[in-house]
Amino acid sequence: MKIFLLTICAFVTIDAAAQDTVSRVLTIKQLFALTEANAKQLSIAHQNIDIGDSKVDVAKSDRLPEIGTSADIGYLSTIAILNPDFSFHSNVPTPHLSNNYFVGASEVIYKGGYVRHNVSRAKLSVELAGLNYDKDAQEIKLLLLGRYLELYELYNSTVIYKKNIQLSRRRLSDLEKLNKEGLVTGNDLIRSRLQIADFGLDLDHLQNNITIVNNELAVVLGLSPSTKILPDTTLTDSPLHEIPLEGYLQSAYTSQPEMKVTRINEKISEQNVALEKSARMPAISLYAGDALQRPFLLTLEPLDIYYNAYQAGLKVQYNISSIYHAKDKIRLANLELAQQRTKTEWQKQQTEIAVTTAFTRYNEAKQDFQTLQKSLDLADDNFRVVQKKYINQLAQITDMLDASTSKLAAELRLNNARINIINQWYRLQKASGNF
Repeated sequence: MKIFLLTICAFVTIDAAAQDTVSRVLTIKQLFALTEANAKQLSIAHQNIDIGDSKVDVAKSDRLPEIGTSADIGYLSTIAILNPDFSFHSNVPTPHLSNNYFVGASEVIYKGGYVRHNVSRAKLSVELAGLNYDKDAQEIKLLLLGRYLELYELYNSTVIYKKNIQLSRRRLSDLEKLNKEGLVTGNDLIRSRLQIADFGLDLDHLQNNITIVNNELAVVLGLSPSTKILPDTTLTDSPLHEIPLEGYLQSAYTSQPEMKVTRINEKISEQNVALEKSARMPAISLYAGDALQRPFLLTLEPLDIYYNAYQAGLKVQYNISSIYHAKDKIRLANLELAQQRTKTEWQKQQTEIAVTTAFTRYNEAKQDFQTLQKSLDLADDNFRVVQKKYINQLAQITDMLDASTSKLAAELRLNNARINIINQWYRLQKASGNF
């Protein structure tokens, strides 16, 4: 197996040197690190976390006192005095320049828990943004992992095809010698050359697909377009940690991002109910203010003097309309909470289905590999038997070519099955929240 994987690197290194490319062996861990660092979609999701942090700061600012100041200067007209029936009219001399300077502060000390619940909801939104980031990251990682494993599969298939082309050419050389001795017909040579040509065409398609997949990965991962990505050759040799199905289910219920998201949404709905209930409570606040103004207008004849006064006290505000408005809003918030709890139960069912399906597919992939390993052994035995029969003129060239094709197909299926085990294992980890 190790010789087989090292052969991959040899072929790729030769190709890279010919094209002045830079080869880079990329492990799955490095693949995931580059994904988090360079995937644009994750940058957007991370910005949502920063926005959520700012919303928490905004919500906390409601705890701080409100402080304001004002200053004005203006023209004050002459004051007119009239009796109730407007039969008497007189003007009072008035200073025409007016000034007013004010500084005031207030702080809410009770609002039915509104500020506390609003801060809690903002913090839950930050946690939700983080979970959405994890969810997006897992989706992108799994997608790129699929392309990475596809690249690995293409490299392995390339080695298999090149090996079979070499065997076919060696066999063609033997047939040409036998043809000179009159032991085989020219038609046998034509069929052998045709098979080599078909193998070469398939090999060209594989190499083109390698170029396409390599370019996709390089762009998304932020690598240079000239980078030749080489999969980790020890990937299939690494042991895969396995636990029983029940363990995967329990892990999914507590760790899967989708389950965490729906539980956070449930808590947000609970905070929404508390916020609507707080609207029915009075708001109590402390206030203080100081004013300096002129002229003094509280005498019959205004005085052109500054006067200063400050005030402080306790203010109680209550929105009477909340008696009938809040009831409907609380009812709506409770309905949304009930709906979110239903969504949580539904998500739990979907999680169980996803984990069970992924667990079954993983075990199916392992079973397929064992079956295909036996199929390859049988195909190798069949090829050797048919080859001996053909040399001894006990089989036709079509039998020989069919045996060769069956051997190639068995090798390709086993290669794909080996990589599919890794793919299904990672899908199981994602479904169970261990990705």
